[in-house]
Amino acid sequence: KSGARDFLNKPFNKLEVLTRIENMLEVRLLYQRLRDHNRDLEQKVLARTQALKEANIALTESNRIKSEFLGRMSHELRTPLNAIVGYSELLLKGMDGPLNTEQIESLRPIAQAGERMTQMVEEIMNFTQINEGKLQLDVAELDLGALLAESLAAIMPMAAQKGLVIIQAYGACQAERIEGDRDRLKQSLVGLLSNAVKFTAGGEITLSCAIVQADHPSLPAPARQVANRTGRAIIIAVKDCGIG
Repeated sequence: KSGARDFLNKPFNKLEVLTRIENMLEVRLLYQRLRDHNRDLEQKVLARTQALKEANIALTESNRIKSEFLGRMSHELRTPLNAIVGYSELLLKGMDGPLNTEQIESLRPIAQAGERMTQMVEEIMNFTQINEGKLQLDVAELDLGALLAESLAAIMPMAAQKGLVIIQAYGACQAERIEGDRDRLKQSLVGLLSNAVKFTAGGEITLSCAIVQADHPSLPAPARQVANRTGRAIIIAVKDCGIG
């Protein structure tokens, strides 16, 4: 018995020997089943991993094609839109002769629609650039009061058509100069104001601007972190009487 992993008592007991053999065969069978099961699992994992890789490749290619399509479409739309907006503005300025009131009223919606379509094309271009990680900000000093006025002017015709009252509450922001990307800021403001006009059937829309301290409770955490460096922040808000 010395050094043995297993042993049988002598004289041999036939029933004991058969039982031992049966147990060993059963253990061997279970081990074989476990090994086969593990091999099947490994094959399934490899197959799933390969399927995920192929799906990821297909998704990446789909995004590339989509971004390329949007970029080309935006480029192709921008040229005729610029022509529409440009010629409309020239006509409204009387470059080809004076216009009567009826002609001006007919031409102004064309210019407004062209400008709106141009903004939509710019939004598509920005979306494409964001997806590709190529969007860059053109940060420079700008006149905040002028930016607010220009953004509001872009939606005034639409607001006038619906009879909406526009309230301006700029306060000290009127004479403030800030650093930022003028086009991106204006695009964001016009987008908010346009939505306000779209979903407000009647009443008023307020564009407000306020200079607050860095610890103002309405500042979200990311804005508060930036404001802590200067000790203050600027809050621009659009309020309407529409749904939602």
